[in-house]
Amino acid sequence: MEKQTRQQQPCHQAPEKLSNSSRKQKTLSIVDKDKSKKLKQDQECIEDLLAERTTLQKLVSQKQETLRQLRLVKLYRAKNNLPELQILIDKWREACQQSLTELHMQMPTPKPSINDLIQLWHLDANLLQYKKDEDSFQ
Repeated sequence: MEKQTRQQQPCHQAPEKLSNSSRKQKTLSIVDKDKSKKLKQDQECIEDLLAERTTLQKLVSQKQETLRQLRLVKLYRAKNNLPELQILIDKWREACQQSLTELHMQMPTPKPSINDLIQLWHLDANLLQYKKDEDSFQ
């Protein structure tokens, strides 16, 4: 009988081991599925974060370019005093208008109009503030 009980014990314990092993496999399968889902979620999250990073990098580049342009404007304004520049532009315009008028007066007859001279020399009538209708400067 002792032999039978010993033999029965290993046979009796084997099904318990199978059920434990089977439980472990099921648990591992569930854990693997959870890990797989978690891995997919993590990958999606990483892709979203990478897309957001790219968007933010583009935005930062745009802002840096805007900042660079603003700094250039600030530099030009500091370097070139705008009121002084306007005074110089007005002086240049007046000198140009006087020169054109003097040249027009010294031309032999038949004299072309000042408008013809401006067109001949490819000058900008707007910069000279020349009124074509009145044939005079402002």
